[in-house]
Amino acid sequence: MNRKLQASSVKHQAPESGRPEAWSVWLVAPRASLSVAGLSLVLTLGLLGFLSCGKKPQTQSAMPKGTAGGLLPVEVDGESGYMDRSGRLVITPQFGHAGHFSEGLAAVEVGDIGVGKWGYMDTTGTLVIKPQFDCVWSFSEGLAAVRVGDENTGRWGYINKTGEFVVKPQFLLALNFHEGLAAVDVGDWKNRKWGFIDTTGKFVINPQFDGAKDFSRGKAEVTVADKCGHIDKTGEVVWEPSK
Repeated sequence: MNRKLQASSVKHQAPESGRPEAWSVWLVAPRASLSVAGLSLVLTLGLLGFLSCGKKPQTQSAMPKGTAGGLLPVEVDGESGYMDRSGRLVITPQFGHAGHFSEGLAAVEVGDIGVGKWGYMDTTGTLVIKPQFDCVWSFSEGLAAVRVGDENTGRWGYINKTGEFVVKPQFLLALNFHEGLAAVDVGDWKNRKWGFIDTTGKFVINPQFDGAKDFSRGKAEVTVADKCGHIDKTGEVVWEPSK
């Protein structure tokens, strides 16, 4: 089904009576099917973060905590929209994919599944950041990692909630900000290293790791030659890498 949509046409709508709903696939937990008001819905149980991407990264973040306004992404007849916790469709299924809300915004794919562009929608169903990205993360600490270009030659950067780049696309891969730092991958697919940047794009911990995860409670797991260890926010090793 061809679903080429104009950004201006995507609006919040109450469901009409009787109407049903990083990588090229979602990285999601299992889905559950349910019937609400005679409609067959598919509820996404756990979005892991990256949306519509090609190559799987060495690390990935947990899904955003909570759902803004109690809205949950659902799929009806191959199109994604949102329902409230009572099971009522409140944003008409019209997207290729729809992500969980985080910090008041949700990433949605506009156009054909897998080849559409990604933008961000608020809880009223209004596209506040027009679809223009090829792969995205949910918002975290006011910024979202987005990719411009295909999975092989495209690069990742960070936008704010107006859609403006605050860190220009330059990374092979990029993860969400946590505790003020984000893990980013530099180099190419054969020669690559992970480091950590602050919200200005400045490296706080220089690229030197073969893998990296988000900071949590002041520490981040890193990989060196297939051995895992932990560092603090200065880059100092807290637990030496080991098998």
